[in-house]
Order: sequence, then C-alpha cells, then structure tokens
Amino acid sequence: MKTFFKICGIVIVVIVIGAYSTYTYMNRPHEDIYSLYVDQDTTPVGKTAVFLIGLHTTEDFEPTWWYNILHHSVHANIPWPIQITSLADNGVALVDPDRYYSVEKFVPTRLMDRFGREHDMDRTPYIERYREGLVEWQLPRESRHLDTGYWLYTARNDGIPSRVGKRINLAKHWFYGNGIKQRKIPANYQSFKIYDIAFDMLQASYPGTPYRIADTQDPYLWKKKILELLDDGAETLVLASPLVMYSDYEDFHNAFGHSFEIVREWEARNDQKIKIIMTKPMGYQKAMRDGYLLILKDKLDALFIKEVCKVMDKRGSLHVLRHGFKFYGQLLRLAYFAPAHNLNPEVWDLYDKNTLTVVRQLRYDPKNENSLDIVLFVNGVPVVTCELKNQ
Repeated sequence: MKTFFKICGIVIVVIVIGAYSTYTYMNRPHEDIYSLYVDQDTTPVGKTAVFLIGLHTTEDFEPTWWYNILHHSVHANIPWPIQITSLADNGVALVDPDRYYSVEKFVPTRLMDRFGREHDMDRTPYIERYREGLVEWQLPRESRHLDTGYWLYTARNDGIPSRVGKRINLAKHWFYGNGIKQRKIPANYQSFKIYDIAFDMLQASYPGTPYRIADTQDPYLWKKKILELLDDGAETLVLASPLVMYSDYEDFHNAFGHSFEIVREWEARNDQKIKIIMTKPMGYQKAMRDGYLLILKDKLDALFIKEVCKVMDKRGSLHVLRHGFKFYGQLLRLAYFAPAHNLNPEVWDLYDKNTLTVVRQLRYDPKNENSLDIVLFVNGVPVVTCELKNQ
C-alpha cells in the first residue's frame, strides 16, 4: 500500500510540474520590443530596406482574413489554456440575414451559415433545425463593445471555431452587405494610394531603396517579403507602420514583434546581424495631426451625442449609466454610483458631481406638440417618465 501511495504521489508531482511548465512555456513573455524602440539607434548601416507592415482590412470580403484576425485577437489577449475554449468548435454559427445584428433573442425567419447557405449538409433548411430545437441563441458578450448575439446549430461541428464563424457571418452581412452601399471597404484602396505616394517620395530622395508592404493577417506573405529584402542584401531593415499611434497589441507584440522573430530566424541561419530601425508612428507628423483636427473640428459635440443615442438605442439608458460606453477608444462614464467605503475621497467627489434634473412638459417630437408631464434625468440621461393625474 505504501508503494501505491508513493507512486501516486510521484505521478501527481510529475503532472503538476508538467502542467506548470506547459503553462509557463505557452504564456512565455514576448521580447520587449517597446524598450528596443525607445532606446534604438536610428542611424542606418549599409544597404537599407523599408518594410511597411500593418492591418489592412480587405476591400472585398475574404473569410480567411476574418478567420486570421480573430485567431490573432485570442492568442494576443487570452492566456493558454483559456484560449482553447475561446476557439472551440461548438457548432455552426448562423445568422438571420434580415436581422444580422441583435442583442436580444428573437424568432428568426431565415438562417444562413458562413457560406451563404440556408440548408444543412443533408439539404434540410436551418430554419427547420431551429424548429426542431437544434439551434440555440448565443448571448452577446458584455466584455465586447456593441457585441451581437448569434444562432448556433449544435448538431454538428463546423470545422472552425464558432466565434470565428460568427465574425465571418457578421462581416459578410454587415460590413460587406448592408453596412456600406458599395459593399466594399475603401480603406485598403485608399491606404495603398497613400503608400504609393510615400514610396515615390522615398525613391526620389533615396533612389533604389528596396521596400515591401504586407498585411499582418497574411503571415505567409509577411514572412516571404521580409526574407526577400534580407536575401537581397539588406543590412538595415526599417520597420514602418501606417498607424497613427503604436500599441503593444497591434505593433510591439504583433507587427513589429513578429517581424523581429522572422529577422532573428534569418540571422541564425545566415550567421549575420541585421540592424532594425522602427519608425515613429504617423501621429508624429504634423500633416496627420492637422488632418485629424480638420476632420473633427466643430463635430465632436455632434459625434458624441450621436454615439450616445446609438448606444442607448441598442443597450438602453440604464446600461449606459451603469457601464458607460466607448468613444474614440476611450471609456466614458455618464454616472458615478455611491462608493461602498470612504477609502477613496476622489470617488466620493465624482459621486457628488452627479446632476439630477426634473423637467416638466418635455416635448419629445419636433413634428408635433406631444409632451411628457415629468421626466427625471441623471446627468442629462432620461431615466424616468411620469404622467400626472388630478384624480
């Protein structure tokens, strides 16, 4: 019996050590690219090449691009092994093409998969599967801003993560469907027009400087184009990004980070060091800052009100008051609730700044004289309406 318990103890120790080692390896820290960026020497050495790497949303709908971007988001933000559940294939993600965005459960009239088919592999319509109870509503995630729910056919797997299928469906019906009139996203075309001008200017100042452009969601071409520059004799590689500002998520841990990995692999194979220089973000250029000011001039108030109304229509006033909403990447809170303790006086100061307003005879429709007897507001957000009676 002692031998048995000893063996069990050894097995448990081995499992724990193995699990910890696997967890540590799978979540090992990335190279600190940001520190290299801050402390870098920006003087080129020898033959110099330029590599522009960034996220370029495709002009036309390409499912693979959307597949890759969700995989990247999960691997960059969710630790192993939790990311395994995030990329689980729980069934076939479906969407009602007539109601592709919804935060609440509804009765669908049509259901379509990521291939645009309204029937299962045996030709049975998905709407029939719904009536059989094989299609379930999946709630939107509170952690994702303006997320949408979707339908999931659970009788078989889809071959890709269910969340990827959901994202492909949403992109197909919203971004490339009803969201944009031309059913194309113009950012890619516009970006490459700007790149052409920029590289023409580069060639005019430094004739013969080789350059390549790649998308972070096309890892094959990304690696291929860097290797082309290195194999062609580049001794200094200038990494550039089209983004206005840099972040760990998109640049230092992705665009620049993986580019460093590709260069490191090449260096190990060829026993040669490559100098890497990272350019400053586009936001450092005065023309870019002036352009943003011009675009947003006299529009911020209108944009803010429009976004508040949009979020309230989708989530409701109470949800916005409780959780706030994002505006140009910043979380804005419209109310502060009473703190649970007195440890932080600043929180109490914020709470005291809440403004409660009572408005009588509030006209709510510019087309007529209809009005509400009393409306209660919290920081300008209507939360209660009252109808007064004299008997």
